[in-house]
Amino acid sequence: MRKNTQPEKIILSNASDFLAELPGNSNLPQSKEGGKTVAGVRMRAIFALAKKHMHMEVEEIEQLLKSPVYEHRVGAVSIMEGQK
Repeated sequence: MRKNTQPEKIILSNASDFLAELPGNSNLPQSKEGGKTVAGVRMRAIFALAKKHMHMEVEEIEQLLKSPVYEHRVGAVSIMEGQK
């Protein structure tokens, strides 16, 4: 079996790309629980999307961290974890 010797393509993304791809981002009703906005997106979907956006610039991650929506902040932390 041959190994793929081509380098992995690095695609720099931004916060708006991440938000646009978040499953059900605009379709799910957002609820406020304990003063926090929750969209109801499953963590599995957020983690998979974060893995795809692992090469996001720090400034873009900061935009996600400032979001009032819980899932956006979880995605930002997951992206940072993948960059370690």
